[in-house]
Amino acid sequence: MTSTLLATVIAAGTASGTAPGGGARITDPWTSHLAALGVDVNNKELIVLRFLLMTKPRTWSSTEIARHVGLHPWSVSPRMKPLQKKGLVQAHPPEYRLNSSNVMRPMIVWSYA
Repeated sequence: MTSTLLATVIAAGTASGTAPGGGARITDPWTSHLAALGVDVNNKELIVLRFLLMTKPRTWSSTEIARHVGLHPWSVSPRMKPLQKKGLVQAHPPEYRLNSSNVMRPMIVWSYA
């Protein structure tokens, strides 16, 4: 799986053609194309991935991601490490950012891999 193909699938909503291995049809939803690529992600992970892809190369804390996509901060943070293990996001050294209580503190920041 290439990062470019995955980015195309996430950004466009569907792939042009079939995924490697012939797993998804052109008319299938983009989630089917991700599954055909062997990427196991859930809906909230997809929301986070699309946001990071649209805003790359900028880095974001999980709290900032949650604010921008309309999810609860506690529903974004636990998804970042699994996405990192799948090679879809990249962690960067902590930077001072506002946390969910609007207090500046060092936080891990993330970007699309």
